[in-house]
Amino acid sequence: MLKEIKSPQIYIPDNVHELISFYSENPNSLIFAGGTSIMIKSAYSESGSIEYIIDCNELEELMRIKRTERYLEIGALVTLSKIASIGTHVIPLSLYKALSQTATPTIRRLATIGGNIYVGASYSGILTVLYAMDSILELRSLQRSTWIPLSELILKSENQKLYIPEGYILTKIRIPSWNWNYEIFRKIARKPSQKQCSLTFCGLARTNKGILTDIRLCFGSLGNRLYRNRGLEVGFLGRKLPVQDKTIEFLLSELDRSLNPSTDRYSQAEYRLATSKKLIRWFLTEINRI
Repeated sequence: MLKEIKSPQIYIPDNVHELISFYSENPNSLIFAGGTSIMIKSAYSESGSIEYIIDCNELEELMRIKRTERYLEIGALVTLSKIASIGTHVIPLSLYKALSQTATPTIRRLATIGGNIYVGASYSGILTVLYAMDSILELRSLQRSTWIPLSELILKSENQKLYIPEGYILTKIRIPSWNWNYEIFRKIARKPSQKQCSLTFCGLARTNKGILTDIRLCFGSLGNRLYRNRGLEVGFLGRKLPVQDKTIEFLLSELDRSLNPSTDRYSQAEYRLATSKKLIRWFLTEINRI
């Protein structure tokens, strides 16, 4: 006999406070915005019996974008296409490229940046860029609101799902003000619409009078977690340009020891490691031309 399936009820909050209040009372509810990740795989199989679906598509407070001298703030419910449509005079070039290369145009019109972050997949180009840029997230519960570095949540993540403390909801994303002399984003995949890929990479560099004052190197799709080695980044600060070949070789040798790429149906570990090193070498060569 087939097991009886009970359809969940739909709850539509009028504001963020109602959303948080209802979710705190019904923590097994399914929060629905763009719904693109839910379409790919059954949320019911992972979440068990869902009594409520919380439809967040009326929460305009979380659909706003604001830029100040200190940061770019994006509401969790802003769609990927809306962010990209603003253009690179407002958003970082690397983020624009990551958004433009995520899924298909149809999905980008539905998918939200908050949903993309919450899924926390290591192959997410958007997460790769946000991690490199030291983004912070606003998490709200019924008792408090707090800003937490994305890096902190990534390091606590397991099973390719971003760690969100129990009882909290992601509401906003802040990207600190940037003034990069050079920034790139690369996604290596069999085709542009491919969900998973062999590798994602974001490289950022800031220079002043021929001195490298900041550098960020972040990889995705290497394994179950995004990769960024702050120790290596700090070791480059204060170096004069051009970066010497022996310094580049030292970095590549460190990557050999610290990178631990995985093999799956999309790519071999050896290919991912070799490609990562090529990207780093190319990125540093380009910095030397600044």
